[in-house]
Amino acid sequence: MKYSNEVKLEDTPDDITSVDLTIRAVSGNLSTVIYANGRNQLPVEIIAKAMKENPDGSETILKFTTETWLHILNLRHAESDEKLSKQGNTGWCFTSSVNEYSREVPTGNSATEARYREPGDKLIQLYVYTDDISTKRIAVSIDTDGGRHFTTADNAAGAARCSVNVRAIQPVDYSNVQNLKIIQDDWVTKISPLKYKDQEKAIIWANEHE
Repeated sequence: MKYSNEVKLEDTPDDITSVDLTIRAVSGNLSTVIYANGRNQLPVEIIAKAMKENPDGSETILKFTTETWLHILNLRHAESDEKLSKQGNTGWCFTSSVNEYSREVPTGNSATEARYREPGDKLIQLYVYTDDISTKRIAVSIDTDGGRHFTTADNAAGAARCSVNVRAIQPVDYSNVQNLKIIQDDWVTKISPLKYKDQEKAIIWANEHE
């Protein structure tokens, strides 16, 4: 029997004919809060599956590398389908790179949404951040180099509507001692659960968040 030595190339995103696409906060919270300081990130997880329709009407699940997924995935404003700025410096932005401030602001009133994965699902984490004090709903899209567009925004195209609610609030002024208190030689903010072992660290944090 003869075998082919040909290596199958990666599937092509422009072959996508249908998708399964969802977004939620990694915490599972239905409504989330972050500080609008351009640094505090909201981790979100996208579960995506891309299919290609075959001539006989059946579908084949397409397989992409993580790098390809990161290239074709975008975050968008659910209301308008306008794209968030990738690696941006102002406004509502997103990135695939986590930083040390990647956490939600604890609110104490959060509901958790169950998450289920099926064969062929790809899990990707992205991170939302902003310097704009406002509340937005964030959707996700797949956009190929060939112009195919699948979005979970309110005007959903090729995917079911899905978004996560994000409220960006006024950043805490860590240079104001009224926002800090001492607990057994630790520094802790009155709003945030973060602790600092000494005043120098608290001042460094304050300078970083001005």
